[in-house]
This record gives sequence, C-alpha cells and structure tokens, in this order.
Amino acid sequence: MNKRFLIAIFLTFIVFMGISFAGSESEKKGIMVPLSVPHAANIHQITGSVIAVDHISKNISVQKKRGEKVIGAVITIDSQTEIREGDASKSLSDIKVGDKVIIKYTKSDNRNIAKNIEIIESEKKS
Repeated sequence: MNKRFLIAIFLTFIVFMGISFAGSESEKKGIMVPLSVPHAANIHQITGSVIAVDHISKNISVQKKRGEKVIGAVITIDSQTEIREGDASKSLSDIKVGDKVIIKYTKSDNRNIAKNIEIIESEKKS
C-alpha cells in the first residue's frame, strides 16, 4: 500500500509539473487568454423615491432614508439605459416625482450613469 501511495504522489507531481511548464511555455509565446467577465463591483444600486426629474439634462434625483440619515443620488440617463415597469418598457418621460425606483448604475467621470431603472411603484395622479 505504501508503494501505491508513493506512485500516486509521484504521478500527481508529474501532472502538476506538466501543467506548470505548459503555462510557462504559453507565456513565452505571448499567448494570453483575455477575461471578458464584467466586474460586478462597479455596479452600484439605490432604491428610493424620485424627488426631481430634469428632462433637459436627463437626470433624476433619488433619495432614501437609512435610519435617521437621508441618502441621495443624482443619476444620469443615457441611450443605453433600460427603463422598465414590470414587463413594460418605459422612457424618462414616464418617471415622475414620487415614484419608487430601483436604479443600477456605474460611476464614470464623476457622474452616476444609469444602466437599469425599474419603477416599482408609480406615483398616483390626483
């Protein structure tokens, strides 16, 4: 049994050395495999109430309460932003002050750029 154990360790060592040398050879040839997985840490989210909509600059302001603190964000809508209410596609003109929204956004050039906006509760019109 001791002999089998030593043979297994030896074979494992050989396999790992082969993988190690194969990786080194690829690097010598300049072969690189790019990773195209988006970095999820760059996506931010805020859930809150819309307090302002600026159709000219295409910005909406959202705020939420966390305990005694009020947290707010100004979010920019661009041509890539997807706006939805349930299964229905919406536009910036459908977002009203008082709507409850979930916004996923990225930060770019000191701006918050919306990727997705989900209207979860529309403000009722009087």
